[in-house]
Amino acid sequence: MSNCQSCGTEFKFGDVLKGTNPASIKCGGCSERVKSSYVTLILGVILFAIIVIPLWTLELNLGANGGMIKIGALLVLALIFEFGYFRLLSKGTIKSNLNLQ
Repeated sequence: MSNCQSCGTEFKFGDVLKGTNPASIKCGGCSERVKSSYVTLILGVILFAIIVIPLWTLELNLGANGGMIKIGALLVLALIFEFGYFRLLSKGTIKSNLNLQ
């Protein structure tokens, strides 16, 4: 796993979920920021849009709750992307200032 350079706290998925800026995620144990590349984030957003836009515009006969079902599916997909981002950061695939162990 990977740890904060300042305090040695293990980097957790909750830290990514709580972060408002994915390129600068606050450590769960101190005030240090885990910084990563904006280029990686832009590529991730483009990939997310390539997947979401066709799914959102897809005409499905889901009844009166069709919009809510689509929003739920979008939230699940967003969580999958968040977890993927966390895994890539913690493994060192996405370059950051985390200590890899």
